[in-house]
Amino acid sequence: MMKALFRKLKNKAGESLIETLCAILVFTMASVVMFTMVNTAANINKQVKEMDAKNQAHMIAVEKGEASAKNGTAVITFNMDGSPVVSTRVDVYGGKDGSLYTYFVQPAPAEGG
Repeated sequence: MMKALFRKLKNKAGESLIETLCAILVFTMASVVMFTMVNTAANINKQVKEMDAKNQAHMIAVEKGEASAKNGTAVITFNMDGSPVVSTRVDVYGGKDGSLYTYFVQPAPAEGG
């Protein structure tokens, strides 16, 4: 077996058809894998850009205080030693699946008015 291997290594006749076809097969498989990786990365990048644009538009709406972004209001009560000190209403602005983006504290009504 070793003699056959050395004979093959010393052979100057060139590559056989099988060796050439195997090289083409390996190159093709590597190209398909690389194309799939690049294509998947491009699709993920496109989806992330779309999600980022929607998130940015929603955050701009929240920062402007637009009613379309508002999810409702809540009351926050601050306690000291178990007794309420102050309560205030806040506008709650949320995102998808009820996740909280931000809230704005509404100013307290003026005394006597």
